[in-house]
Amino acid sequence: MKKYQKNVIRAFLWFDLFLAGLALGVAMLFLSIPLIPSFWYGLDPNSTSRELTTLDSNISEDIVAYSTLTDIDTDDDISEPEPEPIPDPEPIDPRPEFNEDLPKQNRIIIPTLGIDSKIYGGTDSVKALNNGPWLIPDFARPDTFDGPVIIASHRWGGIGWTAEEKTKKSFLLLPELKKGDIIKIYWEQREYIYEVYKNSESTAINDYNADLILYTCKLFIPSDQRILSYAKLTNAPKEQLTDTL
Repeated sequence: MKKYQKNVIRAFLWFDLFLAGLALGVAMLFLSIPLIPSFWYGLDPNSTSRELTTLDSNISEDIVAYSTLTDIDTDDDISEPEPEPIPDPEPIDPRPEFNEDLPKQNRIIIPTLGIDSKIYGGTDSVKALNNGPWLIPDFARPDTFDGPVIIASHRWGGIGWTAEEKTKKSFLLLPELKKGDIIKIYWEQREYIYEVYKNSESTAINDYNADLILYTCKLFIPSDQRILSYAKLTNAPKEQLTDTL
């Protein structure tokens, strides 16, 4: 009888150990899911190139879509009387105040995500995105007020990025941005402050009324899905700059 009781106890102990091991394995699996893309990128360097190709393709589609929205047809056959000339108002500079203490380098800072990076420009998307966040030249700049400023960056990092660079330059945590979060852009030593009003996952930009749009790839495999954050400028009026500026 004692031997039977010992066997039962032993069986229960083994069963408990099995359940504990199973629970630990499941927990480790769930914890490792966010690390899978980074691990995969380490094993397969071509993944970065594929992500870049996806980003570049998305950007091209957005440029075409935006140009369609801003292309207003005119009818030359309809003539209207010319209005009386109105004197031009005194030019107003809507840009935030110049601050010589700010970096001369154009930068993007997202405190809640730990992002603090130079903004890269130019028309070569491959070169720019391999360096860090890229301001797409076919859209607005922070100081032109003539449409949305659009910045894209790698989700998991460019080729050869260090762990610190991935933290400060990549948009890995972009899905964690929340309504009300602040994004700062230092542009020509002026601070532009934007407030996030929505995040979305989509195959295309669907809100060109934003003053700032950030986006990156959603997956580490080729996919049209992307993550977008939309924000409004909070510290300067949304007005067209005069030609004198």
